[in-house]
Amino acid sequence: MKKITILLLTYIISISAQELPDNFINALNSYNNNDFGTAYQLFKATAEQNNLSELQIISAKFYSANCLLNLDQLDGAASEFESFIDQNKFSDYCESALYTLGTIYYKKGEYRKARERLTTLITEYPSNEFTGTSYYWLGEAYLAEEKYIEAEENFKNAITRERTNKFIVNSIYSLAQVYEKSGNYKKAVEEYDELLAYHKDHELAPKSQMRIGICYFILKEYDNAILELNDPLIK
Repeated sequence: MKKITILLLTYIISISAQELPDNFINALNSYNNNDFGTAYQLFKATAEQNNLSELQIISAKFYSANCLLNLDQLDGAASEFESFIDQNKFSDYCESALYTLGTIYYKKGEYRKARERLTTLITEYPSNEFTGTSYYWLGEAYLAEEKYIEAEENFKNAITRERTNKFIVNSIYSLAQVYEKSGNYKKAVEEYDELLAYHKDHELAPKSQMRIGICYFILKEYDNAILELNDPLIK
């Protein structure tokens, strides 16, 4: 939501010399007040006005789709974002729309569609600000279908792109999960240890500590298992 607000402020600055329609101003106020139902109706009404600039129409359509997402209407949001991308391939909002679509499809369990949209984003916009995070969601989409080789590759790509990955710790943990689920427990321990070494205060740290103990137990290294499972980090 912060990213959306920043985009909207950038938009307003870019058209400061123009007069904003009342519907748009009211829609913005409703959006900032988390009244997404009202904001959606107002953005839709704004987009249908005939006296608007192309930029105003595009922005209204983009934010109306985001309103549906905030209302947890995933099917409607996906439909509007798909339509937005088809009609506005060269819009500055296209990268954000593609990324959002990928995450929507992931939440809906439509992993193939999620991968298609995220791959399009990475391929067509290689310098986009969502690259690392997109690789993370690609990994999760493959992991959900137990496609461990593909999941491993994408989590590794996500980790090496830390600057554009807001889920860097989750990426390390999920890579460890790939190794654990595929029976490579020693590699799993290495990744869990990596997380603990650099992100000890993260919420996934206690769980990583526990998984290390479990991996050692499966490996029949019982002394190590006892040592790890007695760590005070586990609560």
